[in-house]
Amino acid sequence: MSKIIITDKVGRYEVRGLVGRGAMGVVYSAIDPNLGRSVAIKTMSISDSPHETELRKRFLQEAQAAGQLQHPNIITVHELFEEGDTAFLVMELLEGASLSALLKQKKAFSLAEKISIIDQIAAGLSEAHAHRIVHRDMKPSNVFVLRSGVVKVLDFGVAKVGDGELTKAGTVFGTVEYMAPEQVRGQSVTQQADIFSLGVVSYELLSGRNPFRADTLAASVFKIMSDNPSKLSDDATVPVEIEAVIFRALAKPMADRFGSLSELRAELQQAAEKLGVTPKPPVLADEDVEITKERRESVAVSVAPRVSQWSNVAAQADLLEQTFQLGVQAYGKGEYEDCVSKMSQVLDEVPVHAMSLHYLASSEERLRRQRLSNNARKKASALLTAMRDAHRQGESDLVTEKANAFLALDPESMEARWYRRNAEARKRAATVGGARAADRSQMGSPGGRPQGSFGYTPSLGGTTSSPQTPPVFATTPSTLASSSKGMWVLAGVAILFMGLIVMWLGSIGSPGPAVSASHGPDPKVRVSPFDGMDDSQAVRLQLQQQEPEPAAPRAAFSVRYVIPTTIEVGPPTTLGLFGEGFPDDAKVSITAEGVFVLSTNVRSPEHIEIQIQADEAHEKLDIVVEDAAGARVAIALTVHQR
Repeated sequence: MSKIIITDKVGRYEVRGLVGRGAMGVVYSAIDPNLGRSVAIKTMSISDSPHETELRKRFLQEAQAAGQLQHPNIITVHELFEEGDTAFLVMELLEGASLSALLKQKKAFSLAEKISIIDQIAAGLSEAHAHRIVHRDMKPSNVFVLRSGVVKVLDFGVAKVGDGELTKAGTVFGTVEYMAPEQVRGQSVTQQADIFSLGVVSYELLSGRNPFRADTLAASVFKIMSDNPSKLSDDATVPVEIEAVIFRALAKPMADRFGSLSELRAELQQAAEKLGVTPKPPVLADEDVEITKERRESVAVSVAPRVSQWSNVAAQADLLEQTFQLGVQAYGKGEYEDCVSKMSQVLDEVPVHAMSLHYLASSEERLRRQRLSNNARKKASALLTAMRDAHRQGESDLVTEKANAFLALDPESMEARWYRRNAEARKRAATVGGARAADRSQMGSPGGRPQGSFGYTPSLGGTTSSPQTPPVFATTPSTLASSSKGMWVLAGVAILFMGLIVMWLGSIGSPGPAVSASHGPDPKVRVSPFDGMDDSQAVRLQLQQQEPEPAAPRAAFSVRYVIPTTIEVGPPTTLGLFGEGFPDDAKVSITAEGVFVLSTNVRSPEHIEIQIQADEAHEKLDIVVEDAAGARVAIALTVHQR
């Protein structure tokens, strides 16, 4: 990027000092002498290089998007102008701290303050949505808390404005651990993506941890697509009423999230009123406020986006997802040993995957009924409870003690090994020091955890294998080093397996990306994507995208449930469909043979009454609700023979 030289004066503005460096330029503090007000000036080179031309478009897009919005919870843009080969964006100068900095400092906010922060962010984003602007990169570093307690949404540089789209087909912009499921899949995003991202930010604000942070990009993507975060209400400071609001925002299907941020704000307010809590603007102490550096600097800023071959990430995430789903299927069939094996493999790659740990623990509980006596099971149950309690309280030594005692009773327990490994990682992190080291260790950092099923493999004969015996697991590259022959065989199998996934994904219509593996870093070396990453930088993810097919209209309404859920063959039956946003002209149809819709009556936006008659029994059929635009939502019904 061209070197940007800042003099004492830019346009009519008198430059006072350096504020900081962003993803696309440098920000300076200055004075507008005509009005006597302090401003911030963001700079951007406008040279003709292809890379900088694209970034310039995004710089201008930030000015266009934020310039349309006049709201107390959105940063105010005053002016955009150019001088020479530099563009200057003049904005209000903020005095306070980013939410990211406050979270890192473990700033103690009351519940009333946290509710206020969430509500103010939602208010700002809601204003953007009203102008058909989707932020697409909502995260703590793009939220700023003023000394006065006002919260501002920043950085619309990767926003989607109206129907326009600067992002090329097959490219995703955002920060992975705050992305919505549809966003990581490369689909076109709507305001629902911002609602999900706000849910992640809110979860982190309430709990102090990001629910989808993992050791690799693929693991983060997998958690976003498949994992349900642990309950916030496990912490006594987060009431279940507030948790319900956050978890609805974090729903995987878009239709299950709030229809709008206004709806989220209303439900958040109702929850606060029920708790008797009045939202209170956050209070910052003097030491919390970021101080502007009183000096000028000539800097050459590197704004090259962090690029990752998304096809590799998607392939790894899909392998994890397939292994997880196979484990779920095994659990449903009562094949608990297979479920334990599959979930152990997932936990090797994503040690904090809550759903895998849940299925592993449930499977082992059933297996203990087979392999332990009643007396041994009672002792095991008491040890397990004590081990879990110690884990929640962060008592690593006690966890290790209880896990070892548990393994003496049940040597094949993978759950006990998981808790013991986690406790050992916490202790290592505490020795190294630093909150970030602790996070990395709890996630299973590359240098601090055994590879492959916690260093343990159950033998086929049911006896205990040595902890030093590495398991054979095709999707764990580190296990391929046992022999060169085995490595090449398993590598071939893995390539074939990934090729099949590519073919399968290719058969699915847009907007899912077609996954293909490409050569990258040594697969034996795990490198965290979060090392050295500036919180202000978005991650640019390259997708290999197939030609999009026409997208089906997205329903603006939802069907929650049908009453009754089963009917009998014979006389006409009246059913109630209950949901949200039903249009007056909604049509209801059933495609199953021998079942007919006799009448449809839209009673209200939340209730449709239909009369149907069934001449044939059906184990499951779909009642389809359709609006005038062709958007369709279906709900299942069973028809029994009298």
